[in-house]
Amino acid sequence: MIESEVIREVNHPAWPLVWQIYGESFPRYEQRQSQHQPQKMRDPRYHCQIFYQDGLLLGFIFWWACGEQIYIEHLAINPALRGRNYGSRLLAEFCERAGKTVILEIDPPEDEIAIRRLRFYQGLGFCLNDYAHVHPPYHPDYKGHELRVLSYPGLLEEEAYQRFNSMLVETVMDHG
Repeated sequence: MIESEVIREVNHPAWPLVWQIYGESFPRYEQRQSQHQPQKMRDPRYHCQIFYQDGLLLGFIFWWACGEQIYIEHLAINPALRGRNYGSRLLAEFCERAGKTVILEIDPPEDEIAIRRLRFYQGLGFCLNDYAHVHPPYHPDYKGHELRVLSYPGLLEEEAYQRFNSMLVETVMDHG
């Protein structure tokens, strides 16, 4: 049975492995700086949800609860366990339990990997929204990067997209 837990402190015993997987799973420009992570984890809207089975860390979802929307900022599966359908199982169950609109971002589907990623999410019921979207930079030495917004279980109305984007800029990316 897959179990989950929300951790709120970087001194949690699972945190070093979570942070290692995070660092291996995302390019630097898509990663929060480590000095900002403890502050985010104390924000009641932010959730570092880890998933495990028989004591083995399967992966995690870093997500934000914002009104009627849930924003998945990062999702990663333990590299040693990829290809075993854990990602689709965790995400499908997460979305089913959410009871709200779930939003995430992906790279524009311009190469084979990005197209496969889009198909993966669409297979789980996510819809590709047609908004011009730039994710703000996590690091001062990078510019924002263009991403595509996916939503579950349906497309976002313009107002819902604007609410999401405001939350992303003003809350998720605020380093103050």
